[in-house]
Amino acid sequence: MENNKTLVRNLRVGDLFLYRDGKSLLSRLIRWGTNSPYSHAILYIGRGKCLESDFSVRKFFFKDDYCSGVRIVSLRDVRRRSGSHDVFRSVWRLRNVRKTALQYVKKGFLYDFVGLIWRAVVCAKLKFLQKQSFVVAHDKNKYYCSELSREIHERCGAFVFDGLIASETTPASESERDDLNFIGNLSSTKWRKS
Repeated sequence: MENNKTLVRNLRVGDLFLYRDGKSLLSRLIRWGTNSPYSHAILYIGRGKCLESDFSVRKFFFKDDYCSGVRIVSLRDVRRRSGSHDVFRSVWRLRNVRKTALQYVKKGFLYDFVGLIWRAVVCAKLKFLQKQSFVVAHDKNKYYCSELSREIHERCGAFVFDGLIASETTPASESERDDLNFIGNLSSTKWRKS
């Protein structure tokens, strides 16, 4: 528990959380498609807040106040999710991450479900994605999680040399970036029955 507290205290704006162990069907599908333990990417923007682009079938149908797409969530709520997050930090000096993130939220970008399924499952599993994808065009009004975090990192000063553009990424490809260093794992604070 102490390691989690220390890690939380030392988080920096721009740190990338990659989510492990999601139990939803979508999380399992993404992990299977990408042969990776990761199914979601979240960007820490400081002051106990994170930026994500998210979609949940269960919440969409059963929660009246659920908002999918690009949104701000509290770090506390992120940590309450079952599973854990591996935290990565860019070697680059990132500038204006919070301001840039708030601009994306203000524009009301939606969740790119088609892009996610195409790139994170079909292309990855069937090996269609060979450094570029030309079959499904990027919808400029929609983002999925790793696409959003990569684009903001690059807009704020990160130089990524893996040959992928933001709309071709997956949580798995983000974990392999040369400019990111693993700094720790945030385990869930969610209470579990023994």
